[in-house]
Amino acid sequence: MRKISAVLMSLLILSTIGCAGGNAEAQSIRERIAERRAQQDGRGLRNRRDQRPPAQAEPGELVHNGLTRTYFYQAAPGPGRSAQSGAAKPPLILALHGGTLDAGSWWQRGELPQVAREAGAILVAPNAVGGNWNDGRTIFTSGSDPTKIDDVGFLSALIDEMVAKRGADPQRVYLIGPSNGGNMTWRMACERGDKIAAIAPVISTMLAGPETYCAAARPMPVIAFFGTEDQLMRYDGASVPTRDGRQSEPRLAAPATTDFWARVNGCGLEPSRADLPDVEPADATRVARYAYDCRKGAEVVRYDVIGGGHLMPGTPTPRIEALANLLGRGNQDISAEALAVAFFLKHSG
Repeated sequence: MRKISAVLMSLLILSTIGCAGGNAEAQSIRERIAERRAQQDGRGLRNRRDQRPPAQAEPGELVHNGLTRTYFYQAAPGPGRSAQSGAAKPPLILALHGGTLDAGSWWQRGELPQVAREAGAILVAPNAVGGNWNDGRTIFTSGSDPTKIDDVGFLSALIDEMVAKRGADPQRVYLIGPSNGGNMTWRMACERGDKIAAIAPVISTMLAGPETYCAAARPMPVIAFFGTEDQLMRYDGASVPTRDGRQSEPRLAAPATTDFWARVNGCGLEPSRADLPDVEPADATRVARYAYDCRKGAEVVRYDVIGGGHLMPGTPTPRIEALANLLGRGNQDISAEALAVAFFLKHSG
């Protein structure tokens, strides 16, 4: 019997909590995901930045603070209408790549382009300068030092450009990103929450002390994903060594990260737990979903991949032993990208 794909499993989970679309949409996504995975079988997690993005991705440039910043974008399907919602202005999803990577590498191997297309959303994947986002840290474990780059200003300007020139709905702007991209997503929620309707940080905890640096945060719908055995962005918030022998800055544990946003959103601090079906037993991981009691509209949901490492849920464990030792186990019971987009469509600013 053929195993259910991670994206389809995500849609089945969403249907039980009132988030999924109809059978036609689920079948369409399943077929497209199966086709993409067949094409990518055996490629693992190799960096594919030297390959061009798919034909539906168009390049773009934006000059900010004297720097020419680049991005890829994918227009919404149809003449300015959302395939699912039917709204006159399509939602906008900003996808922030992980540290030391680029927009093309995620675009090529990820499922987000087709999931966004199915949702009728504009998808924009910008590039960080030198591969790392200025996410608020002062110590970076690898890659370039972006601390003098105004990424908050750049992403804000990019949102404005997509609204003005591409017709995106300013009330439905969403951010998703793994690792360093997730850190940048947290920072944008803290500093420019007025421009964002919901966020989906992945394998990324917040820096310690958000009561200070994120004191002005507005209520924000949050769906977040963590690996309990992540050795690069520790689930317990512990520091990790950098290449030059220093220790990274202290961070919140994963539960404390979502607890912070539960407080901001006026939610209860004792989330209910649901253990999701173990669709792919061979990956040696399980998923627990934690939903906070949020009655004011700005919900907070946390997915813990039990036994999972520093990989976006929906990604298999790397076949190359050195990468597997570094990144840990992947989980294919769910798709973080599909769950995030379905979550986004429920929320507007």
